[in-house]
Amino acid sequence: AGEAAFMETREMDEGQAPKIVAINRGQSSDEAPSPDALPEWVCGNEFLRRGRVHRPILIGGPNGDEDGAILREKSKLVLGGSSKMGKTWLMLDLAMAVACGGKWLGHFQCAESRVLYVNLELHEDTAGSRGGWVGKERGYLVGNSLNGYKFKEDRHAANFNAWHLRGHCYELVTMLETSRMRFAGGEKPFKLIVLDPIYKTYSGRDENSATEMASLMLSLEDFANDYGAAIAFAAHFSKGNQAGKEAMDRISGSGVMARDPDAIITFTPHEQEEHHVMEATLREFAPIPATVFRWDAPIAVPCIQMDPTKLRQPGKAAISKAEERAEAVRKVLDGNGGGPMRSHDLIEAAVKKSGEQADQRTIENWRRSMKNRPKALADMNIEILPAGNGQDPLWQVKEQSPATAAKDPF
Repeated sequence: AGEAAFMETREMDEGQAPKIVAINRGQSSDEAPSPDALPEWVCGNEFLRRGRVHRPILIGGPNGDEDGAILREKSKLVLGGSSKMGKTWLMLDLAMAVACGGKWLGHFQCAESRVLYVNLELHEDTAGSRGGWVGKERGYLVGNSLNGYKFKEDRHAANFNAWHLRGHCYELVTMLETSRMRFAGGEKPFKLIVLDPIYKTYSGRDENSATEMASLMLSLEDFANDYGAAIAFAAHFSKGNQAGKEAMDRISGSGVMARDPDAIITFTPHEQEEHHVMEATLREFAPIPATVFRWDAPIAVPCIQMDPTKLRQPGKAAISKAEERAEAVRKVLDGNGGGPMRSHDLIEAAVKKSGEQADQRTIENWRRSMKNRPKALADMNIEILPAGNGQDPLWQVKEQSPATAAKDPF
């Protein structure tokens, strides 16, 4: 079910008018400000004293410390990427890593904390299916897609909280005020709030307006300061190739979206198919090197040895291994008399012959790369027979017609 959700993403039309629930914030903007509305100024020694103790690290480096860290509590993180590159999956991975004290992206050690995943776009069953697939791959869950998943630890299940608001509310102020009221009633605050996706909260705001985006960021900042919650959200890249731009300038809309957050993480296509370069622009930590990540559905895996400077250039197709993989598959089919063979068994045999480890993700990567480039299979004269009732498809060498065979000197 998780794979089906990934392969057949159903997203709401961005043009659909959101259902907005209004709420009275108490003081209108044209009222005279209270003398206590803003913080008091502090003297020099107090200014220095407050710099002695930093806020706790929420997303640390590989060892959980400041070396390679990304985010502290009460801070904001934006993850930028191209359309359909998998941002929702990456944000689910982040939410689960924090809830379980795991490593985000298999690299950044997170402090175990309470998380609220605000789902504004997916149906509840799709979101749960994706979460189950991600959590299983990361080792946080037990069970299977047929009988259902559960968190291995009860405290991790209590740490992870989802708020399904699709079709109910997209107004950010309402969400934050509702959360405040629930906290006042005894609900324990969160240390991370993931908004997925952020554009659903615009409620008529123009993403190209610096004023309107600054207002949005101020609402998030206000909440983070009140309750100590870090805020994470994803934003899409502007149209066109991004290789020639600075990492923080690739995000669409006003520059506020790319400059206000404390951590800006971008995933830009690498020249190698299904690989992205992660770059981080950080306000509170030392720079970290750009790193290549391979998309192994439903998670991203670091490829430290790959060159992160090899961004995909304008007009250039991604370098694919589909052709050599199709050739390896054809050799296995020839050894079987031309087929047919079940897709999984066939590709597993080809992977083993190539010397790669035949785990489930590698087999899926091979299958997906060839299906995404059907010419590679056609050049090897391989056809995929339709399979019904959820069965694994059959692959075989396509039979040549008598006329074609007569012209073929081989």
